[in-house]
Amino acid sequence: LGYTPTVRGKDFYWRQFRDMKGSVVPELLTHDQFERYGQACAGVLARAHSQSPGAAVASAYMGKSTEFDEAIGRFAAAYADQNEKDYAAVQAAVKAGVLPCAEAGV
Repeated sequence: LGYTPTVRGKDFYWRQFRDMKGSVVPELLTHDQFERYGQACAGVLARAHSQSPGAAVASAYMGKSTEFDEAIGRFAAAYADQNEKDYAAVQAAVKAGVLPCAEAGV
C-alpha cells in the first residue's frame, strides 16, 4: 500500500494486486547496471523510511540545521574509506594464500 504524489499535485494511491516478485542476480550485472541498481535500492529504501510514522518526529528533532546532513556525509566518507581498507586487506590475504578465493582477480 502507498501513494505517489505527482508534480501537478495529484496523489495516486496504489497497492499490490498479486505477489509477483522478481529478483536480480548481482553477479550478472555490468558495473554500470550494478551502480544503477544500488542507486534504485537506496532511493526506494530512503523513500520508505521517509514515509514511516517516525519521519516527522525525526525531522522535527533535527530542525532546519545542516548539522545532521554534514554528519551523515562525514560518516559516509569514513565508511567508504574503511571499505577500501577492508577490500585491500582481503586482496592481501588472498594473494598471501591465507584466504582462499575461487575467482582470480579479486
